[in-house]
Amino acid sequence: MASFQPYDGRYLDGCEAVRWSCYATSHVYELRRFDDRLAEPPPTRRWIMAADGRGGRRFAFLVDDDAADFSQILPQIRSVTAALAA
Repeated sequence: MASFQPYDGRYLDGCEAVRWSCYATSHVYELRRFDDRLAEPPPTRRWIMAADGRGGRRFAFLVDDDAADFSQILPQIRSVTAALAA
């Protein structure tokens, strides 16, 4: 089994800025709040869904196609804050 590596990132979701981090045995390229409008993943990648454990928000992690299952990712949504208007 591959060792866990840290990943983190940020993204803007409408009016909210989301900071996330995780440990995973597969490379995590992106995290997005799950909805039906997720972009189609590139050919060698796929989305894995999970709830954040606090408020039941569902998130999608973009990982390599060979990631066995979600148990290989230990996620943490670090903060969801109102984004400042530009």
